Amino acid sequence: MTVRSNPRIILLFLIILALFVVSVLGFIFLTALYGIIFLAVALFLSFQFVRFAISHIRSHLRTDDEGISFHMPTNEEEHFDWGELTHSGFCTPAKGRPFAFVYSQERDRLITIPKEYEEFDALLGELQARVVFTNFELPPDTTIQAKLREILGIPDPSETTETDVEKEGGDDLTEANGRIE
Repeated sequence: MTVRSNPRIILLFLIILALFVVSVLGFIFLTALYGIIFLAVALFLSFQFVRFAISHIRSHLRTDDEGISFHMPTNEEEHFDWGELTHSGFCTPAKGRPFAFVYSQERDRLITIPKEYEEFDALLGELQARVVFTNFELPPDTTIQAKLREILGIPDPSETTETDVEKEGGDDLTEANGRIE
């Protein structure tokens, strides 16, 4: 993600500038104690905003013949072989910004990709060519996780009642695919 692909990042830097101006005005119009407090708060918030912006600008994804790799804003790396991905798509939520997603049922891992990434359209083309791809609008008050469960025919775990658990063989914890359910 770059400033060119997501110009809203400029707004973040304007907020940082405004925080600095407010802290300077605090020194001028208020006592030194309040000026120092405003400066400390402005510096802390500015540091957090800059760290947030840099982590998002550094995040990226890479595709090749083997699969897709993600460098997340949290500095985590994740790689999926094309065969691991069971579903992908483009989602337009009722509120919010459109995004792409990839899902691995084996890992039970969903990753969303904001439209602000450079080469977003090329990524959609590659996903359509390599993975089952769905284009849909997300209704209000519906999450991508719930919609994906509906598309894949996976039951919603929040709708499982105590009687459903008893019918399935008790309430013992079972391990499946390395995850405790």
